[in-house]
Amino acid sequence: MGIRKLIMTTSLLAMAVISPAQQPAPQETKMDHSVSVIPQPLLLEYTDGEFVVEPDLKIFVKDKSPVAQAAAQLLSDKISATTGHAVKIEHSEPKKEVRNAIQLLTSSTDAALGDEGYTVSVTSNGIIARAPKPAGLLYAAETIRQLFPPELELKSRTGTSPLSIPALTIIDKPRFSWRGCMLDCSRHFMEKDFIFHYLDILAYYKMNVFHWHLTDDQGWRLEIKKYPRLTEFGAWRQEDGKRYGGFYTQEDAKEVIAYAKKLNIRVVPEIEMPGHSSAAIASYPYLSCFENVKEVPSQWGIERTIMCAGKESVFEFEENVLAEVAALFPDDYVHIGGDEAPKNNWKECPKCQERIKSEGLKDENELQSYFIKRIEKVLAKHGKKMIGWDEIYEGGLSPTAIVQYWNHDQYFRGAIENGNRVITSPTKFAYFDYPEFPDPEKPKWMRILPVSTVYSFDPIIEGVQPWQEHLVLGGEAPLWTERAPQPRVEHQLLPRLTAFSEVLWSRRGPKDYNDFLKRLDANYLRLDAMGIKYNPHEKENRGKEQPAPAQQ
Repeated sequence: MGIRKLIMTTSLLAMAVISPAQQPAPQETKMDHSVSVIPQPLLLEYTDGEFVVEPDLKIFVKDKSPVAQAAAQLLSDKISATTGHAVKIEHSEPKKEVRNAIQLLTSSTDAALGDEGYTVSVTSNGIIARAPKPAGLLYAAETIRQLFPPELELKSRTGTSPLSIPALTIIDKPRFSWRGCMLDCSRHFMEKDFIFHYLDILAYYKMNVFHWHLTDDQGWRLEIKKYPRLTEFGAWRQEDGKRYGGFYTQEDAKEVIAYAKKLNIRVVPEIEMPGHSSAAIASYPYLSCFENVKEVPSQWGIERTIMCAGKESVFEFEENVLAEVAALFPDDYVHIGGDEAPKNNWKECPKCQERIKSEGLKDENELQSYFIKRIEKVLAKHGKKMIGWDEIYEGGLSPTAIVQYWNHDQYFRGAIENGNRVITSPTKFAYFDYPEFPDPEKPKWMRILPVSTVYSFDPIIEGVQPWQEHLVLGGEAPLWTERAPQPRVEHQLLPRLTAFSEVLWSRRGPKDYNDFLKRLDANYLRLDAMGIKYNPHEKENRGKEQPAPAQQ
């Protein structure tokens, strides 16, 4: 059967996804075939035998793209450090059959796998991974990495560990094209090296979007050369009587973008407006209606002061900022926030009221829509597409805006009915700043979000009709950091990211949570080897989790 027929035939796929728990090792080999891959591949079938790495292992990769080269380098570095034998990378395809080799091959014959799909064949001779595009080779490499024993991930290695993989075949492709995580670097600044580490974790679980929240009330984190005071003043606040904060230079941002590109991760910057903008307003008070914010706030919550929608100077500021952002970030998308923007000041501001009158608007909600639509035109001029939180629906939604649904079901459904594309990030399934278990130190409004609830999520929420499903790009897990400074991020992210990645990557249909838990147990060993400080609650309290809420 060809790959295309296999992928396109739903009934066959339902039978084809074979987990180690479902298919025991062949009796004649007497081997343990219990490999555990997260997210679960589309198809995994065992064959007889195993591949054992020998000292002269070579990796062949002809594709010269940064992503394909990164895939080869990843495997070379890991295997070399574990075995103590250098693994040579050959930048070619072997002209004849070779043994003791890993081949990473791009192949147009596998076009049914799409831009990110791949196949892996493991025999006693070696490993051959094929993909239509370099991204698929990277994900093949990440899968091969998980096929090896957990010792591959140890930071301190003796260089004597044997490595082997059972013979098998994998065919895999993602369900959704948008598989993202958002990291809030405004509430707490994250060091650049930590961002690299965060990206490594995302790639390990085949996530392909890094939503970088760079500005908010409590800090402006990105250098804008036309407005130096944004980082000279707006990147810092007082914490316990000390100056606290930090920012990324444009060169820092370029390094992050380049690193992410090798991992097939798009970087989507978020520049908040018109609300959540106190750090910018404190830096340049004229941006507000009444110029009454003089310091960067240190408290959490929703600030009343927002950008003035009646001043042309505010739109000039935003246009200049977004021009630099658009030039810096090569991705097609820019996120402009648009959430939690109290209209109190707009109701009292003569300039805002005059804008409502002159533009023939009905009220302050339509004034926000005017603001957002005007910003979208600015981004379009720079070749960018706009994403906003679901409140951009208020007052009227542009037909070309992408809506990120987080809290307002009616806005999500309204956007879908309008034909807008959406990204699903509902609080009850995707907010990784929420606790995994009852915590008296967390606000009471924060719902409990255990691994089981994350695993029960489906980005195609109830009520989306079959002909509308193409409008759902995928999902994203926001990690707001009011209560999660850098040392806490791993704890909030994992193990919930393992469940979220499988929701976005693996096939549609009923999922076997018990099988997932078996693979998660194996994954814990890998996280331990990596030295990642994940939350141990699920592992220590299995079976005691609260039931998942009904998905609406």
